[in-house]
Amino acid sequence: RRRVDVSAPVTANASAMATNGLSSFPQQKGGRQKTQAQIDRRRERNRILARRTRLRKKFFFESLQKDVTDLQQENALLKDIVRNRLKPDVAKGI
Repeated sequence: RRRVDVSAPVTANASAMATNGLSSFPQQKGGRQKTQAQIDRRRERNRILARRTRLRKKFFFESLQKDVTDLQQENALLKDIVRNRLKPDVAKGI
């Protein structure tokens, strides 16, 4: 339920905004409006958290790529060991 401030002068634009539920600031839970400073703080906090998340994701994928490279090298080494211990005609398929 909305409360209307009857002491404030009503203009055509303000009354249209009040009836449409539109205002220059988004509303919080409970119908309270956020100030521009609150909106700016939230945007800045979100920007920082998004950057941190992107960096964490980047480092995670870099570590995965290093693991893949290390495992490929280990696999090649193990294949060489197996080839050296098998007969040449059997080792061709590996």
